[in-house]
Order: sequence, then C-alpha cells, then structure tokens
Amino acid sequence: MKANNHGCFGLKAAVLRKPREPLSIEDVKTPRPGFGEVLVEVKACGLCHSDLHFMDGVRRTGKLPIILGHEAAGVVVEVGEGVTEVEVGDRVAIEYYFTCGRCRYCRTGNENLCENILRFGMDVDGAFAEYAKAPARNVVKVPGSVSMVDAAVSTDAVATPYHALRYVGELRGGEWLVVYGIGGLGVHAVQIGKLFGANVVAVDVLEEKLGLARRYGADYTVNASEVDPVEEVRAITGGGADVAIDLAGRVKTVEYAVKSVRSLGRVVCVGFPPEPVPIDVSDVIVRKVVIKGSRGLRHTDLEEVLSLVAKGVVKPVVSHRFRLEEINEGYERLRKGELIRGVVVYG
Repeated sequence: MKANNHGCFGLKAAVLRKPREPLSIEDVKTPRPGFGEVLVEVKACGLCHSDLHFMDGVRRTGKLPIILGHEAAGVVVEVGEGVTEVEVGDRVAIEYYFTCGRCRYCRTGNENLCENILRFGMDVDGAFAEYAKAPARNVVKVPGSVSMVDAAVSTDAVATPYHALRYVGELRGGEWLVVYGIGGLGVHAVQIGKLFGANVVAVDVLEEKLGLARRYGADYTVNASEVDPVEEVRAITGGGADVAIDLAGRVKTVEYAVKSVRSLGRVVCVGFPPEPVPIDVSDVIVRKVVIKGSRGLRHTDLEEVLSLVAKGVVKPVVSHRFRLEEINEGYERLRKGELIRGVVVYG
C-alpha cells in the first residue's frame, strides 16, 4: 500500500444521523483503502435533489448514520493492494454506483444494474467529507482541462441524462425531444439533446429555469403553470415529441411525458416519483408508446461525458458554491428551487 501524510482522525464530514434533521458537521475517522480501493482527497461534491429524499425520509439509505454526497471528484492520495487502474496524484471522478464486476449485468456492460450494487453516499459513506474511498474500478481519470467542480457535476447531473438520452431513449438527429424538469439534470439534458441534433422543448413551472434552458439551447420553452403542457408540446411538435424524458420525478410530469409523445414515441423515466404513477395502458398499446426506465450511468458513459466536457461541447452548469459548513443552507435553497446545481468545494 502506498502511504500518504494525511492523519487518521480530524476528518470533517456532513453526516445524516436520522431523517428530517439537518446534516451534522462532525469529526470522523479517515477511511483506509482496502484491496482494490483508492482513497481520494475530495475537491468538489455536488448537491443533488435525490439527497433530499433521504434527508426527508422519502427514500431510505442503506445505513444510518451515513455521510451523504455522490457527485464527487478529487485527487488520489492512497491506493490499496491490487490497484493498477490509477496511482497517487491522479485526478479522478467517482462513479456513484460501486459494482462487483462479476455478475451477469457487469459482464455484459450493464453494470448500472449490478446485482451487488452499492450506492456511493447512499449505501456507503460518500463525499461530503474531506476524504472518501472508492473501488478503483469505479473511478475515472479526469482530463487536465476539466476542473474538479465540472468533473464532480459530470458524474451525475451530466452523465445521467447522457446515458438516458443516448443509450435508453436512443435520441437521433432531427427528432423532437421534450424535457420535463429544468433542474440540475434537465439543463444538461437540453445541451445533450442539442448535441445530438434534436429539436428541444423544455418544460418547467419557473420562468427563471426556462430562461436558463433557452440560454443552453432549447428551441422552445413551455411554462406548465400557465398552459397545458401536453397540448402545447403537441402543437409545437406537430403531433407529439419523438422522445420525452422526465427528470422532475412527479406523478404529473410522468403522465405529461407519456401524453406528450407521438405514436411510436419513447418515454424515458429518470426521476423517482414519491408514489405510484397511474398509466393509461390502453393508450400506450394503441399508440405503441415505449416507456423505459433509465438508471444512472455506466463507467463508459462517464468517460464519454468527461471527454465531451474537455472538448467544450457540453458545459456543466453550477449556480452556487458552498463550504462544507454551509451544506444545510445549500440544501434548503435546493428545496426551495433556488439552485440549479450547487457544489461543496473543499480547500
């Protein structure tokens, strides 16, 4: 094992002890990398809306207490035995799914469905801490031209809609894409849709977010608080979009997405609704609509996204930066819809 000079104690971290309570800033032990693992000095970690589900008790973490934070990038400071993928000093982004590499899904390139999956910052301690450990197989080297903040945001807010649109929705040039929910993922879905040559319609209830969608390339925007979004989308697209992606994770937005596509349209569900969504199956059958779920990303997706960011064709959007001690303020602002993407920055 290659050692470094960081200490074993005094690590600051934001800890979720129980739902419906603020995160606690505590001193915790510095993790030690085991076989096949690396220790990363965290430089940036994004604030994701899914963390609010855990903080509010809507969804459960794999353990409590737990250090949240799953959108992370930093520098490798220690490697465990058997690590060959990276070395001390490498700048890396951490995937938020830790995978086994052995099950049938991992062996077929679908490791985001790993049968032994562990979610970084959800099942195991995450990166709202000065150091975090991860399997070496689940980190990706960051190109030199990409900042640590941009790399952190790319691990989820960029790579998740990238995987959803390219490999699940199979979006093609010239098609119509409607994006429901212009938050941290939605603003990047707009960029990715334009990158693939699609005509993009962005739907939200806040004019500020729709303005951001226009800034990043949306051809049309629809304010769902003022008009019927389904009727508006169908009018804009001449009968319905080819692909609809729901990133808002609301019962209504899933329903809107299904109704917004044309016959043979594809609906990609990414956001987690808080309750079951009623679907008119007869309508789905008659119009031959395809509804797909898209879960996270794969190792290759993150590699591709970081390459696109390095080339400047996709720009990670960061609206606010916080110190670790300000993390509860950041999440309150996210809850109120005041953030597109906030990032905790270290050092």
